Amino acid sequence: MPSRARFGLLWAVLGLMTVVLSLLPGGGDWLGRWTSAGHLPAYAVLTAAGAWARPGLLASRGASLALAAAGALLLGVSMELLQPLFGRQASWLDLGLNMLGVGLGLVLAELGWQRYARVGG
Repeated sequence: MPSRARFGLLWAVLGLMTVVLSLLPGGGDWLGRWTSAGHLPAYAVLTAAGAWARPGLLASRGASLALAAAGALLLGVSMELLQPLFGRQASWLDLGLNMLGVGLGLVLAELGWQRYARVGG
């Protein structure tokens, strides 16, 4: 598994991109459908990268997963609540896709750790 620093950088870049793209003013129906499709994979990668980049201070994998999930969920809810201030509409569908992405990210993080342990990490 690549270094924690790389996952930390991925997490920071993806988090910043998520904030920027979530708050850009909307641009029509096709854009809305396209951005809705991106919620699940974005939040999955954000959650997995956050879990893998955990600081060494966390006592366990479970704590790392919980912190990554809580952070991603907080970001997803915050983005939906802030969107009306930027000329966009909050969406229950988008929030649901964010939550599904977080769940998928937790699964990916755990599978990554299991694979890493099997190959002698």
